Amino acid sequence: MKKRWIVLLGLLLLIVCVYAKGIRVKPFPADLDKATTMILQSGNTGTRITIIDPEEIQNVRDMMEKRYYLTQRISPRGGWTYRIIFEVENEEILLDVTVGEGTFKHDDVIYFPGDHKLWDYMQTYDDVFNQTAR
Repeated sequence: MKKRWIVLLGLLLLIVCVYAKGIRVKPFPADLDKATTMILQSGNTGTRITIIDPEEIQNVRDMMEKRYYLTQRISPRGGWTYRIIFEVENEEILLDVTVGEGTFKHDDVIYFPGDHKLWDYMQTYDDVFNQTAR
């Protein structure tokens, strides 16, 4: 019985800490099924790479489209390392996110996917970003 109370107290403390920091569980911010173009951009060089390969777009969608994320609202900030823009055929923007190590940000909400897959993917383009900027 005493163990049960300790576990319940621990869970309650965890919940209080999460809410005190403003962290929430939130669904994915956009439906990317219609995305036909993906633009990758370096925040360091400004270089943009346009990708129209449906398989590569699907690969990135798979990295991002989880059912729920831990999120936290943040005040607007400048500066970012990577950016991904998903567009449909008429250049309408479906989603514009900035990517950090283990996070991505959209509309002043930071999403915590729990892994670094998106960051690692963006880093594979560093040579292209740096070479094109010269």
